[in-house]
Amino acid sequence: MYIGKLKKIKDINLVDLFRTIKLDSQINRITSIQGSSQLMPISPRYLCIADAFNLFFTDSQTKQLIQLKLDTGDFVQATSLAGALKNPDGICVNAKTGHLYVSDHELKVIFKLDTQLGLVKRFGTKELKWPRGMYYDWEDDSSPNCLYVCD
Repeated sequence: MYIGKLKKIKDINLVDLFRTIKLDSQINRITSIQGSSQLMPISPRYLCIADAFNLFFTDSQTKQLIQLKLDTGDFVQATSLAGALKNPDGICVNAKTGHLYVSDHELKVIFKLDTQLGLVKRFGTKELKWPRGMYYDWEDDSSPNCLYVCD
């Protein structure tokens, strides 16, 4: 499996790491992000390659959404949406608009974010029980746009 052009995050070759992962807990070997002021250990949950330049992942330790450069693995930014994220899980992107969707199973909501990671919308409080993985289905302008959520 080859994941974009991502090679290393702090001396860890992710291409080789993702080839050998047997259990989700093995990904905990990544302990910090070079270039980030993040002092807490990280524990990635879900990841999303948003475009040719950006990789995003949700982190269960820091309760943040973290953005890395896809080609180098360098840290770009992290956000907790001003403390709004409690337990971020699934993440996906609408490839047409660049909007990101992040599920939070503790709050039972989905956050819709713009390309600068600003909050656009929050929804699902009454409909969702335990949202996790997500997929945004967009093919062209003639097909309906659908956000699928594993709940």
